[in-house]
Amino acid sequence: MRRFGIVFVVVVTLFTLTPAHAQSNISVEASVDALSGYLWRGGVLGADDKFVLQPSLTFGLAESGFSFNIWGSFFAQDRTLTEGADELDFTLDYSGSFPDSPISFSIGYIQYTFPNGGSGNEHSEEAYGSLSFDHTLAPSVTLYYDFGLIEDYYVALGVGPEIPLSEEEGAPSLALSASVGFSGDGYGGKSGWNDVTIGASVGFVAGGLSITPLVGVTFADDAVNPDTSVWGGVSFGVSN
Repeated sequence: MRRFGIVFVVVVTLFTLTPAHAQSNISVEASVDALSGYLWRGGVLGADDKFVLQPSLTFGLAESGFSFNIWGSFFAQDRTLTEGADELDFTLDYSGSFPDSPISFSIGYIQYTFPNGGSGNEHSEEAYGSLSFDHTLAPSVTLYYDFGLIEDYYVALGVGPEIPLSEEEGAPSLALSASVGFSGDGYGGKSGWNDVTIGASVGFVAGGLSITPLVGVTFADDAVNPDTSVWGGVSFGVSN
């Protein structure tokens, strides 16, 4: 846990509290998710029904389309048993849209690291590409290919409509999401359907802080831990 504290406190201090950052073209978004468990592509990772904290920092470079994200995950309970599941990931992303088209795209690279996973050298690498469509249902498709620990693909098809809860300006909206995942046999020994996830959240803004309660359910087949999982939590976020 101490490693995560050092990384995120130092970065936030350097990029959000200095005059140089205020005058720069670098945007910063920071968030912390407090969740009832760590679900990833249909599987419960690390420990079932254990409270998990997942901080995130994203830096955007002006209007270039490039961004860099640092994301961490660690269980706050039973640290002597769960510290091996600690995770620290780094993502480089390029996003944009096609001219005169309702289609946007993202391509990127993810470096997964597990600082307490035995030897301390465990890691995996992944490339991805996604398309999203400017539509009320906000449909999207994303292809991931892991060429490290798993060496296989994962495809997610999803929708994410938002429903305004009031006509007042700045009023919160109900965000709904649904996705279905397909994977190669590297994820569970069988190619094909992997999981379905349905979720809902409502975001509130208090000053410069956003607070978003969320809940969801995941149906998995041949994933890391095949099961039906109900999860929930709250996300706190700030941005400049």
